[in-house]
Parts: sequence; C-alpha cells; structure tokens
Amino acid sequence: MATTEQTKKKLTNMPYKDITERIQATIDTNVHRDEKPTLLGVTKTAKDSNVRIRCETEEEAKMLREIN
Repeated sequence: MATTEQTKKKLTNMPYKDITERIQATIDTNVHRDEKPTLLGVTKTAKDSNVRIRCETEEEAKMLREIN
C-alpha cells in the first residue's frame, strides 16, 4: 500500500510529458507483440490522482486495457 501512495505522490508532481514517456517506455519494454500502443499523451484528472491516457486509435486503447 505504501508503494501505491508513493507512486501517487510522484505522479501528482510529475510533468505530463514525463508521465507519458515513462508509460510508453513500460509498454515498449513489457508488451511482447509486433503492434504496440503509442501514447499521444496523458492528463491528470482534477478530482483525484488518476491519469487519463490518450491513444491514436480505439484499437490501441483496447490493447492498453488488456495489458496486465
């Protein structure tokens, strides 16, 4: 649980560009298929510490949802 809280704090202070780059690097490293989602960017929601991820296509968004 502490790691989750630490991650939330880091994300709160991290610029969008850095969040996008970190998520894309994780995808590139851990998704082992020819087609990989390419992120257009992220935004943080105002109410909480959630991150909204934008993809080029709905198909890429679906691939992201299927990643464990």
